[in-house]
Amino acid sequence: MALRFEFFPEGALSRVPRPKIPIQLSGPARGVPNILALLDSGADVSVVPRKLARILGLDLSGKVTTIGGVGGRMKVTPSMVDIVISDGVESIGLSTVPVYVPLGQFQMVILGRRGVFKHLRILIDEDANLITLTSSTGRTL
Repeated sequence: MALRFEFFPEGALSRVPRPKIPIQLSGPARGVPNILALLDSGADVSVVPRKLARILGLDLSGKVTTIGGVGGRMKVTPSMVDIVISDGVESIGLSTVPVYVPLGQFQMVILGRRGVFKHLRILIDEDANLITLTSSTGRTL
């Protein structure tokens, strides 16, 4: 079983295709379906915006730390979230994925390598603007 997703075009002028996939996030308070998340092989960690983390009821009581990336450094709180990736027919579930929640304004959900990539086999076909995901364990929901 493989999940296939076309790149998502974004940008007001250039409409650059991005490797974004539809996911569902779940936390202690509730789940949130149909969020587009950037699948980022250059990111070590996953990031969830603070507003969304509060809706999910994520534990934000952890020690504030600083992480860095292409956009610079930002203060974050560590937490955990459950993720379901679905093409509408089949799904792959990832439990207790470590995420960082920025203290400031941050709008995008990013799926980085830690806690995500080890559970998936990922093929990104730039020419076809296509992402193919399979579970590394072969298990689906």
